[in-house]
Amino acid sequence: MIFCLSTLLGGVGTWLVSIILVTQVVSSGGLYSVQLVGHFAQIMNQWLPMTYLINSLRSTISTNLNIQFDILIMIAMIIGFNALSITKFRFITIHEPLEI
Repeated sequence: MIFCLSTLLGGVGTWLVSIILVTQVVSSGGLYSVQLVGHFAQIMNQWLPMTYLINSLRSTISTNLNIQFDILIMIAMIIGFNALSITKFRFITIHEPLEI
């Protein structure tokens, strides 16, 4: 996600990534329980990748619940962000080919 946003949006993407990283730490339940954070963080909880990582880690360590859904969400995010990055690079190489 960091590489994708930085590549697609340049300096704005880097600024956006820093905002997203701080929001992830707050809203994912890593520091405090999701019920204790603000309303905005509770809404952002389901949209950030770290949430699914922490849920699957907690399920693996303590509850032994099924983590297939969390893994599928993380894989889908990885594939999506990689596809966006590859598309950006293919677009650049088509319109600005390298000269040797």
